[in-house]
Amino acid sequence: MIFRALEQDFEVELQQLAVHMKTDFLRHRSNMTQEDVDLFVQTMASLILLEILPIGNKTNAVSWTFKNSLITCVIIVSTIGYGTIFPRTAGGQMFCVVFAAIGIPLTIMFFKCLSDVVSLPFAKLENYLEQKGINEKNVCLWKNLCFITTGSLLFVVLPPFVFMALENWTYIEGIYYSFTTISAIGFGDYTIAHVKEQWRLQRIMYTFRKGIPLVPGY
Repeated sequence: MIFRALEQDFEVELQQLAVHMKTDFLRHRSNMTQEDVDLFVQTMASLILLEILPIGNKTNAVSWTFKNSLITCVIIVSTIGYGTIFPRTAGGQMFCVVFAAIGIPLTIMFFKCLSDVVSLPFAKLENYLEQKGINEKNVCLWKNLCFITTGSLLFVVLPPFVFMALENWTYIEGIYYSFTTISAIGFGDYTIAHVKEQWRLQRIMYTFRKGIPLVPGY
C-alpha cells in the first residue's frame, strides 16, 4: 500500500504524458522535423522501459495495483529483482531501501526456519538408512540425491506446466523462468503478467526494433 501511495501519482503523470505526446504527434505529424520524430520515438521507448504502454488513452495507474505492489514486495525481499516494476520517485526509492534493509534479513531468517522444516523428511531418511546398516558415504549420497531430485521436480520440472497453462509459454520458457527465479538471477525478460498485456508489450518492442511507425498514416 505504501509503494502504491508513493508511486501511483507519478505513474498517472507518465500516462498523461504518453497520451499528450501521441495526440500532439497526430495533430502535427505532417509538419514535424526529423529531430521531432526522433524525440517522439525516444520518449515512447523510455516510457515502455518504465512499463508505461503508449496504447489507448488510459491515464490511470495500472502498474502499482495492490497485487503488483504485493508481488514487488516479495521480489524485493527475496532478492530476485526482476526489474519490471520498480519505484521511480525519490520517496518510493528511499522506502524501497528501508524496506529491503529490514525485509531481506527477516526473509533470510524465515527461509532458514523453512529449510529446517523441509529437511526433516531427509533427516528421517538418513536415520532410516543408517539403521539398515548402510555406510555413511552411501547414506550421504542417497540423501543428497533425493534432495536434488525432489527440489528439481518441485521447482524446475513441474512449474513450467503451470506457466504453459496460465501464461501461454513453451515448456522451455517455463524452465528458463523457473531456473532464473529460483536461482535469484531475475533477468526480468519473462515475468508473470496478463497474457494480453504481455503480448502488447512484446509487439511494441518488436515494432521499435524493426523501425515500423507506431502511428498509422506516418
